[in-house]
Amino acid sequence: MEKNFKPIIWALAIALLLIVGAAIVYAPVLLGLRKVGGSMATLVEKTKGKFSPVIRVDQTIIYQEKSPVLELITHKQLLQHRMEWKSTWVGSTKSVTLEGDFLASGGFNLLDPITVDFDTKEKVVRVVHPAPQLMALELKELKTSQEEGWWNKVSDDERNEITRAFKAEARQRILSESPLLENAVKDLHAQFDVALRNSGYRIEFQQAGAKATPRP
Repeated sequence: MEKNFKPIIWALAIALLLIVGAAIVYAPVLLGLRKVGGSMATLVEKTKGKFSPVIRVDQTIIYQEKSPVLELITHKQLLQHRMEWKSTWVGSTKSVTLEGDFLASGGFNLLDPITVDFDTKEKVVRVVHPAPQLMALELKELKTSQEEGWWNKVSDDERNEITRAFKAEARQRILSESPLLENAVKDLHAQFDVALRNSGYRIEFQQAGAKATPRP
C-alpha cells in the first residue's frame, strides 16, 4: 500500500511547489494591481464602447480585449473650399467654379492598439498610441457654376475630373493647413486626462515611433 501512495505524494509535493512558485512570481503583479485597480477600472469604464486599450501593470498585461471599433475618431472639423477651373481652345474659354463644405474626421487606426502602462515604482502612466490620420473627408454641400464658350463646352468627363481634383485639393488643404490631426491627438489625450485625473500618477503620452511627452 505504501508503495502505491508514493507517486501521489510526489505529485502533491510538485503541485505545492508550483503553487508556491506562482505566488512568488505573481506577488509583485498582484501588489501593483491593488495599487492601480481603481484607476484601471475607471479607465476601462471611460473607454468602454469607444476603444479598448491594452493595459499593463509593471510590464505585465492585465487587460486586453478586442476593440469594438477599428477606427477611433476623436476630432471633427468643417472646411470650406473653393476652386476655379478654366480651359481655352481657339480663343473660346470655358470655366467651372466649385464651392463646397467638407466635414473632416481625424483619429486613429486601431489595428495598432493603444497601450497603457502603469509603472507603480515611478508613479507614471505611459500611454502609447498610433499616429493620427485623416479618417474621412465628407462633402456635405457643393455649389457649382460654369461658363462655356461658343465652341468650347464642358464635357461630362471634364466635370467629373474637375470634381475629383476639387476633392483632392480639399484633402491636401486639411492635411497641410489645418490643425485637424493635432487636435485629434489633443482630444485623445484629454480623454485619458479625465479618466486618470485622480490616479495620483503622472501621465506620459507617446506616439508610436516618437519620443514620450510628459504631462504634469
